[in-house]
Amino acid sequence: MSIVVEVVVALGAVLVGLIHILHVLILRPRSLRSKLDKQGIHGPSPHFYFG
Repeated sequence: MSIVVEVVVALGAVLVGLIHILHVLILRPRSLRSKLDKQGIHGPSPHFYFG
């Protein structure tokens, strides 16, 4: 039973980590880009490898 609990906790930690990475790499930049566009600040489109 304790092995099952450890596996579930480990999978939960991996899931939380993936959600955090998704938020940092995709959702936060989109939000910032949207706010800048609303203020009339336009620039080159972002590329994944440039940031």
